[in-house]
Amino acid sequence: MKNPEFLKQKYDLHNSPEAASAAKSSEVAIGRKVPQNPEARIENYLARLEQLALDPEKKQARKMFGGEPRPRALAILREMVMDKYVRPNKDKLAQGAAQVEERAARELGIEARYGQEELAERGEIAVADLEKSLDNWILYLSDLNEPYPVWFRYYAFRNILDLGDYDKDKGEFTKRSKGSTRLFPDIDRGALAYVEQMIEASRDPKMLERLIGAQQTAARGDIPADQLITKEKAQNFAQLSFAKQYAEGIRQAGEITPEMRAETKGQWVKYQKGTDPTALWASLQNKGTAWCTKGFATAETQLKGGDFYVYYTL
Repeated sequence: MKNPEFLKQKYDLHNSPEAASAAKSSEVAIGRKVPQNPEARIENYLARLEQLALDPEKKQARKMFGGEPRPRALAILREMVMDKYVRPNKDKLAQGAAQVEERAARELGIEARYGQEELAERGEIAVADLEKSLDNWILYLSDLNEPYPVWFRYYAFRNILDLGDYDKDKGEFTKRSKGSTRLFPDIDRGALAYVEQMIEASRDPKMLERLIGAQQTAARGDIPADQLITKEKAQNFAQLSFAKQYAEGIRQAGEITPEMRAETKGQWVKYQKGTDPTALWASLQNKGTAWCTKGFATAETQLKGGDFYVYYTL
């Protein structure tokens, strides 16, 4: 599902400078104009993004990124992102980090002051830390082995750039401020898969029907009506901000407790390639795992690609 209508409604993406630039590049490459209708322009932009960042046909030269050979264009896109969202805030990052560390030192009875040289060095460290945390997202969302559609990769990354801290007590994300020294949010694969499947269900009746069936199967038919996914619930979810969607995904995915991490006794279960994903999907719900396979569409994609093995603790 390409979902151009969703991105059109969320961002007016078809009228964006990046969509216009992608249209010009495509027109040069194919020798004809991209249609002016919003869906065509968004689909063209996503196709262009896929060619550059994912390069599924492996036409580009490779460059090492995160210890892996990735498309050369991805490295260029990374530099553009860092130049826009991280590096211009170096001075603010240095000041913010210095204030936090000076305050912490005073609480310990230590007098600490940052001079210009120390501030410059602290700014470099803060930039490197932020770039590393953002690199995690770039590497994950540009990984061809991850089964997300291109529209969702774009949607998630665009919004991650604006997310601040996740408040566990409130169950919500703060908005990221310029110059924030806070790292970008952790990647919760299960939460991302939940967000994707809910948006898909809001626009695809077949996906909604399959999700409801999977819920009923997982509960062996014993599930209260108010807990079933409905078209209205899915549509309301799709209209939320990504920050609220991701927070809800984290809540639905469940937290992995220390006791769960410590448990090692269990058994392997094989799910055959090409089989119905319902059993796999149902087995991972409310288990506190951060796998993207907790999403129904993702589980389906995994089984299309091959056998899938899960180790279940007893």
